[in-house]
Amino acid sequence: MGKKPAASSAGSAALLPEHLRSGVFTSLSDITRKVIGDDEDLADELDDWTTSALQMAQRLKKKDEATRTRAISELRAHVESRKDPPPSIQFMKSFESIFRRTMINDPAAAVRRDALVIVSKLVQLHKKAVAKILKGLVPTWLAARGDQSVEVSTVAKSSFKEAFPSPSARSKALTFVQAESNKFLEDEMKANEDRRTARALAVANAYLDDRHSIEGLEESMPSVIRKAARSKKNDGLRRTAYQVARRWVEEGGPSGKIFLLAKESILDPLARSDSWELLLSVIKTDPRIVKEEHQQILPGVQSALKRTATSDDAEDVSAICLSMLPVLNILIESSPESGVAAMCILETLLDSSEKINTKSPRAGLLFETNCECCTLAVMQSQKGRLRDVDPTEHVLKSISSYLSLESGHTNMQSAGKAASMLYSAVASRDQVS
Repeated sequence: MGKKPAASSAGSAALLPEHLRSGVFTSLSDITRKVIGDDEDLADELDDWTTSALQMAQRLKKKDEATRTRAISELRAHVESRKDPPPSIQFMKSFESIFRRTMINDPAAAVRRDALVIVSKLVQLHKKAVAKILKGLVPTWLAARGDQSVEVSTVAKSSFKEAFPSPSARSKALTFVQAESNKFLEDEMKANEDRRTARALAVANAYLDDRHSIEGLEESMPSVIRKAARSKKNDGLRRTAYQVARRWVEEGGPSGKIFLLAKESILDPLARSDSWELLLSVIKTDPRIVKEEHQQILPGVQSALKRTATSDDAEDVSAICLSMLPVLNILIESSPESGVAAMCILETLLDSSEKINTKSPRAGLLFETNCECCTLAVMQSQKGRLRDVDPTEHVLKSISSYLSLESGHTNMQSAGKAASMLYSAVASRDQVS
């Protein structure tokens, strides 16, 4: 085997990337300057702290996860050890693109977590000096609240609060980057991926969390919510969409933009209480919708009630039953013409309570729900709020149904109690009459 030729400076230079071959490097900062590009802030030689930080950050581009994890850990310690603002904001500028790429593409949760801590610390160190850089950082920072890792999601929230300690500071920061946030939402919406939709939804939710305002997001936020709610595979994403939609309404968002979603959401058996809380928020805040559209709400309510007779999902059945009384009350209170719809709900409720297996632990809850709704109907009828209908016949039918249950059934006691409650409701009505 022949002897290898001695290395030469010319040969070493030839191995460098093309954009690094020109120029004479006399110091480590010269190399760093060439890597990050020319900038007026680099007119003077970079300080040692910035140079070290830039070198550590470059290692985050490595393919090896262990290398990236060590690099981010060292960089975090390097940044956290700083007690006063760095002499230059150059590292912050350079880290902006690395941060965005890390939060979107790095599969290691530890790397994403530490990147958030680093950004938060840098903002705390530089304060207002990094205002312009914030516009490229904050949307990605907020999006991390929707990270699949619970730890990363938690750190995304806490690190933002540490960087902007007061509610006023957080609100101002979000207002400052509003245009960039809207652009971020638009870009994420273009991708047909649940992961990116979750990121967009997290940004929308952050504005409700920390700014308590929908100003400037009236168009983009409902679109994000609706897309997240259409996810077929991600139950958690749909539930989060219903939660954000409810908050949107409660913060003053136009109910009309969410109404279609609200009435469809109760058909989702995996939404549990989130869909019902959304529907209730919509009809509470906008009685006009109930008055004009109560017939559109009815099919979904009836479908959900029918589900209670056969569903094995105790949480779903509980959410439906607990929501039925307030839904019925709002329906009657908001529209005098809703009497027929109200009776349809009562009839469907009785039908389900008759069909459910009386040995089911959920039967008692269904009996009780029917009693409460019947009693409400009787009371509202006494006040003249149910036009052209009289719930008395339905109540008597319910009493007869419950009394006919065989004494050997587990829920005979519940049925007897229900019959007694209904009898009291009718007796009360007769006394008033």
